[in-house]
Amino acid sequence: MQAVILAGGKGTRLSQDAEAPPKPLVKICGVPLLDHILGWLAPQGVDDVVLLTAYRAAYVEEVMGHGERHGVRIRYSVETSPLGTAGAVKAAEHLLKDRFLVVYGDVLADVDIGLFWQAHLAGEGLATLLVHPNDHPMDSDRVVTNRHGVIERMVRKEDHAGPEAGALCNAALYVLEKRLLAEIPADGKPRDFARDVFPALVSSGKRLLAYRSAEYLKDMGTLTRLQKVEGDLRSGVPASMRRSTPRPAVLMDRDGVLIQEEPFLTRKDKLVVMPGVVEAITRLNKARVLSVCCTNQPVVARGDITEDGLHELHRYMEGKLGEGGAWLDDIFTCPHHPDRGYPQERVELKVPCNCRKPQPGLIFQAEAALGVDRRASIFVGDRTTDMLAARAAGVLPVGVMTGVACKDGKHPLAPEIPLLQDLAQAVGLMLDTAPSWDPFLEEARSARVVLIGGGSRSGKTVAANALRLRLQTLGIPVLHVSLDRYIQPASTRKVDSTLRERIRFEDTREAVARLATCEPVLMPGYNPVTRERAASAVVQWSGKGVLVVDGLLAHALDVPGALKVVMRADAEALRERRRAFYVWKGLAPSEIDAAVDGRAEEHDTVASTLGLATLHLALDGQLRIQGVA
Repeated sequence: MQAVILAGGKGTRLSQDAEAPPKPLVKICGVPLLDHILGWLAPQGVDDVVLLTAYRAAYVEEVMGHGERHGVRIRYSVETSPLGTAGAVKAAEHLLKDRFLVVYGDVLADVDIGLFWQAHLAGEGLATLLVHPNDHPMDSDRVVTNRHGVIERMVRKEDHAGPEAGALCNAALYVLEKRLLAEIPADGKPRDFARDVFPALVSSGKRLLAYRSAEYLKDMGTLTRLQKVEGDLRSGVPASMRRSTPRPAVLMDRDGVLIQEEPFLTRKDKLVVMPGVVEAITRLNKARVLSVCCTNQPVVARGDITEDGLHELHRYMEGKLGEGGAWLDDIFTCPHHPDRGYPQERVELKVPCNCRKPQPGLIFQAEAALGVDRRASIFVGDRTTDMLAARAAGVLPVGVMTGVACKDGKHPLAPEIPLLQDLAQAVGLMLDTAPSWDPFLEEARSARVVLIGGGSRSGKTVAANALRLRLQTLGIPVLHVSLDRYIQPASTRKVDSTLRERIRFEDTREAVARLATCEPVLMPGYNPVTRERAASAVVQWSGKGVLVVDGLLAHALDVPGALKVVMRADAEALRERRRAFYVWKGLAPSEIDAAVDGRAEEHDTVASTLGLATLHLALDGQLRIQGVA
């Protein structure tokens, strides 16, 4: 492969020193920027490099030579008068192959060139531009595409376009066909690719494509940006964002999680981003956790909207997020629906598929496209179909009380699934709760069985799932079981039954003892939404990794060597959590008061067993785990 590197910059914004090196030779972590760029390109098959120089061109050639230390051939084209990015490449036309990369010499990237190159070949366009969302799209040059990635419009920041132009920005990395240069007049006038050539080509109907990437690519046009890039390099950030490196993700449903629930949404004026969503996604962006939307959209199969219309709707949604400085790394959509009988339905989409949740296909698509590490990721949804899709894909499911709040009734809600207030709390589970297990992680790993008990709404399920996520992120397999499965169904519960009878404590004692010795156990099901029995399932721990069990009196079970944890919370926090939980369940105000206040037996029973726990923990206001004396 051949790469053309634009290396004519002075670097005056990086230093006022007249003796300072030209921008492409500015040292990043002690190494000239061009050496970083060649160190990225050469191992990926780039063996022919054309450096386009201008300022101190002889010095650049003296330092870089002919590419011997990188195992590539370097040739030079010197710009004697300003030609712009496109003009400089045009002037080097005699050195160029039929197809080549264009790399800006003030950009540090760690992009999979092979995938980028193959996307260009598959797209059969004159050029393919690498694009990505950023935290300031409204003051960036944006790229508007159709659903196939063909560029329809180039939007300059001076155009002051709104969210309808989306959030995808030109990242200044291209694959070009040499025949594109014939579209650039040979009149010696300065021309820029992004602001002159590409917009003109798109306007004239030429085929240009966008390649969306979540990989590392940063320009260093200012001293502040240079220092940020140096910090990223020292911390290993570029390598952690490589396409070949598995990355944690928060996968999320759209309606009821990202945007307000609006049945069969087809219009932009009905699309409203939910409160707190921008802030939650911004946290993920800053933490370099992938943020991915996976959504069923049967409105396409119903004939209510076309695929193109849905793409425009999602582009607008990304623009609305971008207005607040947040971005999604990608959106994956299922347009199918198996049920027929709608007047304008599209028969070709009325078929069973593996992408419509509860099938896990959308999650697998995200994994293939972005390198999602399913073990270290969560799926946030407001429907039981989201929860089943996550479990089928081996991703941690997290329910939220927004939207339909997992009360759609299509499937039972497994008691192991944490139910949080909204996307912000779900993001907190990943970024705050899971890492806060670290001071206690070695104890959990060495014990191999962790029993987490505590009163209702004390945080047992949240803590158990956070521990599971943290261990799995480290490559340690986890089996998590909730003893709420054994709760007596409301329809068969006796009024005078004791707490231990209602939770079937003796049955749970036997079941956990068998699980801990790797025996198969037929465990009952329980649906917290209906408070009735759900389907039973055979559960067996392989003995590998860690077995995590949560339940009201789990810490009181006798499992040799187990780490026994009890979750604590002050009375006011418990009242607030329990009240929110009963509101979610749909209880009347009088029932809520009775349920919240009628916990004396539970309080006394848990209090009498606190001495059996070896570790007392609590969740603070940000859902972080902390020790309790």
